[in-house]
Amino acid sequence: MRAAPKAGSASPSERPVSQTGSPASVEPADTRLQPRGNVSSRVPPGIVPMLLRTRPVASGRHFGVHVNRVVDDAAAVRGRLIVTAPKRVLKRAVERNAMRRVAREAWRAAGLDRSAAVGLLRVRAAIVPSDAAAGLPACKRLAREELDRLFVAAGASMRKRGMLR
Repeated sequence: MRAAPKAGSASPSERPVSQTGSPASVEPADTRLQPRGNVSSRVPPGIVPMLLRTRPVASGRHFGVHVNRVVDDAAAVRGRLIVTAPKRVLKRAVERNAMRRVAREAWRAAGLDRSAAVGLLRVRAAIVPSDAAAGLPACKRLAREELDRLFVAAGASMRKRGMLR
């Protein structure tokens, strides 16, 4: 059974006509489809492969942290953390998004967002709490503890290489 057409959709002949005689451009009602921020806030191509070619500055049981100095043409990503959380490791989107939020929060708390480098966090394994009934809050707590340790080690390595003051 076919759904009825949406009331908001109009054929080109029913669209309002501007003074020039051509159909007026209609702004989309859903602004979520528009790109957020300016285009420079996106990661330029080539940054992620460049980071993956570097050795991890800190590794844990569940995460690996790669950092590299930012060149002038990629200054828009300076101090940013790119998080890769594959579906193979974290099956549910809720878990992947939670890990991204926790990781970015820990990155900012460690003060690495003010560095002259860009970081890549690879989620290598799912965090399974000892009490399986504890759920997502326990996973987030365990992830934050490990990420805090890793980002302290990454910060020390970055200070040694002159990427962080």
